[in-house]
Amino acid sequence: MVATGFAARLTRSQAAHLASLPAVLAVVPDGEQRLHTTRSQIFLGLTRLIGLLPASDGGSDTVIGLIDSSVYPKDHTSFAADPSLPQPPSWFRGGCVSTATFDASAYCNNKLVGAKFFYKGYEAKMGRPMDETEKSPLDTNGQGARIATYKACWTHSCTESDVLAAFEEAIADRVDVISVSFSGGNGTLAPEFHNDTVSLAAFRAVRNDIIVSAAAGKDGPGVSTVKNIAPWVITVGASTIKRQFLATVTLGNGTSFVGASLYAGAPLGASMLPLVYAGQAGSSTCRKGKLDPKMVAGKIVVCDPSKWSHDAQGEAVRGAGGAGAILASPFQYGELTVASAHIIPAATVKLLDHMRIRVYIVLSAKGSATATIAFNGTIFSRSPSSTRMASFSSR
Repeated sequence: MVATGFAARLTRSQAAHLASLPAVLAVVPDGEQRLHTTRSQIFLGLTRLIGLLPASDGGSDTVIGLIDSSVYPKDHTSFAADPSLPQPPSWFRGGCVSTATFDASAYCNNKLVGAKFFYKGYEAKMGRPMDETEKSPLDTNGQGARIATYKACWTHSCTESDVLAAFEEAIADRVDVISVSFSGGNGTLAPEFHNDTVSLAAFRAVRNDIIVSAAAGKDGPGVSTVKNIAPWVITVGASTIKRQFLATVTLGNGTSFVGASLYAGAPLGASMLPLVYAGQAGSSTCRKGKLDPKMVAGKIVVCDPSKWSHDAQGEAVRGAGGAGAILASPFQYGELTVASAHIIPAATVKLLDHMRIRVYIVLSAKGSATATIAFNGTIFSRSPSSTRMASFSSR
C-alpha cells in the first residue's frame, strides 16, 4: 500500500477522537495538489534515428503511469492503435475503465494500456456529488513508451486522498515509471517529507522498484519555490523554453520594444494610436472600474506593475473603452516577460522598457504620444535558449 491507513469523511470531534487512540499514528487533513506541465523529447535532443530512443526500442517493454488530469485520446493520432507495438509486458496488471463518456474498447489499445480515475476526495472537497458525465478518465483541463493514465486531478485541484489512491493503483498495476505533474505548497516552501503526499507515496513506489519523476513546480521566480525535492524522486525543472510569444511595441518616435503576448485577435495595424499613462487616468495599475473612460477611450494604456494578473489589467482597460494595453513585468522577473492571454490587444514588456515608455509620454507634448502593438505569434527555436529561463520555473 502507498500509506498504511484509510480515507474517511469525519467531523472535527471524530477526527480528534481518532487521533487520540494509541494505535493511530496520525490523522491528516485532505490537502490539495496543484497541476504543473511537462514537455518534451525534442527538448532533450532525442530523435528516433540515432541515440537513446532507438537503442531502447522506444521503451516498448516499459509502462509509464501518469498521475494528473489524464489524457484526451479522441481524434488524436498519437493515441491511435499501432500494429507495430506488441502486447503490454506480462507483469502489467492494469486496464481501462469504461464510463458514459469514455469507451475503453474504442480508446484503449497497445499504446494507451490503462485509464482509471479517482474522484471521491475531490467530490468531498466540492461538497456535492459529481455528475456522472464528469466521472471519466478523459482530460478536460488540456494535458514513445506505453501509457497508463490515472486521473486524480480535476477542474479545480487534485485532492491528496485521490492522489494516494492513484499511486496505490499504479503500484498495484506494476507500472515501471510513475510521472506526476503537480505538487503541494501553493507557492510556499516545499513541505517536510513526512507531510508531503507525493514524497510519501513515491517512497512506497520506489521500494517497489518503480521510478518516480515529478515536476519541480511553476511558482517562480521566487526563491525556494522548488517542490517534489525528496531524494528518491527524479525532479524535473522547466529551466528554459523553446517557444516565445512575441509582440512588438512601437512608439511614435520610432523606438521599438520586444515584449510578449498571447493575444490572437484582430491586429491593431500600423496606424499609431494615442498613448496614455494609466496614472493620469485614475489608476496607475489599471484596477477594474478605476480608469476614467474619458481619458482612455480609443487609446493604448500603459499600466504599472500590479498584484493583479496581466489579463485582469487588460480587461480593466477594455472595460473603460481602451483600444490596447502595455503592461510591465514585475521587478522580480528581471529581464523576463510573461505572455498572458488577452481579449484586447495587449503586450507585456520588461520593467526597464516600461519605464522608458513612460519617459516618452512625459517628454512628448501633451496628448501627442502615440504607439502601436504588432503581434508576432509563436516563435519556435531549434533548441532551448541558454540564456532565457522560463519565467514560471521554480527556483
